Amino acid sequence: MVTKSDLDRFFNFLPKKPELLSKALASLAYYAFGTDFLFYHTLSLVSWAKKVNEVIGRPIKPYLIEIAGWLHDIAQIEGHKGHAKKGRAWTEEWLDGILPEEDLRLVLDGIENHGTSTSPRTILGHILRFSDALGVWNPTVLAWVRTNASCEEIRVFREKQMEKKLLVVEEYWNRWAETRGLTKKSIEEARKLIEC
Repeated sequence: MVTKSDLDRFFNFLPKKPELLSKALASLAYYAFGTDFLFYHTLSLVSWAKKVNEVIGRPIKPYLIEIAGWLHDIAQIEGHKGHAKKGRAWTEEWLDGILPEEDLRLVLDGIENHGTSTSPRTILGHILRFSDALGVWNPTVLAWVRTNASCEEIRVFREKQMEKKLLVVEEYWNRWAETRGLTKKSIEEARKLIEC
C-alpha cells in the first residue's frame, strides 16, 4: 500500500516548473492508485475539466486544471473520509513556493471543494466539482465498475454515488448551458452500461 511518505519521496523527483509538473502528476496518480477505479475516475475528471474549461471560455490555465485534477483524490490512499481536506493540506505542502499564491489558492479550492456537498469559492473549484460528478458517469469508468463489481455492488454504487452526482451535473447544466451538449451523450451511454 502506498503511503503519504511514499508520495512525498515520489513528489521530490517531479519537475517543479508548473507546466511540466502538471503532466508529471499523472504518474503520481498512477503510482498511488494503480489501475483501480480511482485512477480511471481521476483520468476522466482531468479530461472532463479541460473540456469544460474550454467550452466555458478557458478562464483557467490548463496546467492548473491538470494539477488540481490529478491531485483531487490523492489522499484517498488513506481512505475516503476527509480526503478532500487532507488532499488540500498535502497539496499545499507540496506546491508551496512552486505555484504563485493566486494559482495555489485556485488549486487548493478545487481539491477541497470537489465533492457533492461542498460549495467551491472559485471557478476552478466549480469546474472540478462538475467534472468530479461527470467522472463517475464516464463510460470508461463504468466499464471498469462492470468488470470488477457484482450486480449488488453496482446497484449500491448507482444508488449512493451516481444519482447524487447526477444532481450536481444537472446543477452545472443550469449554470453553464453550453456544457449540456458536451456531456449529455456520455451520461446516456453510461446509463446503459450500469444496468445489471
